[in-house]
Amino acid sequence: ALFIGVVSRGIAVFSLLPITVVKARYESGIYTYKSVPQAVKQIWIREGVRGLYSGLSATLARDVPFSAIYYLLYSQSTQSLKQLTNTSHLNPIYVLSCGCVCGVCASVITQPFDVVKTRLQIGTSHNQGIMSIMMSIVNKDGMKYLFRGLTPRVIRRTLMAAFTWMFYEEIYQTVYKYYIN
Repeated sequence: ALFIGVVSRGIAVFSLLPITVVKARYESGIYTYKSVPQAVKQIWIREGVRGLYSGLSATLARDVPFSAIYYLLYSQSTQSLKQLTNTSHLNPIYVLSCGCVCGVCASVITQPFDVVKTRLQIGTSHNQGIMSIMMSIVNKDGMKYLFRGLTPRVIRRTLMAAFTWMFYEEIYQTVYKYYIN
């Protein structure tokens, strides 16, 4: 299951990265695109496919471990909680709580890669590797800069993942109860 999650997350990253690059550049205020199609066209003309996939390595370094860490912690914590409460189905609040705690842990661990990804996507760090960019950030702005933007990311990613798992568990239990069992 972990392998499937890692592979599927990698495919999702690769498929959606051009959209993420355009979004990051729009938000940066550095570029003056008039429309999404114009942004894609300009990136393609000026930078080629490489421009549309700016930050691919950093995005994979952020998202694949996030998914793996999150899933590992989530599955272990919900399993432990089921044993502790002696039940096969957790209350949705417990599931949501597990999802939130696991999301915070996975987000904190992978946050430095999010900062690097953004730098690569908006074009402020050309032709540099992930570790080179991280060292540059630490040398120039200090270690705390690698965690810049952590709070909004934790809130967004954690709640998104926690609610997804809560709904998944509830839907699964309902389908299992009424249609399979």
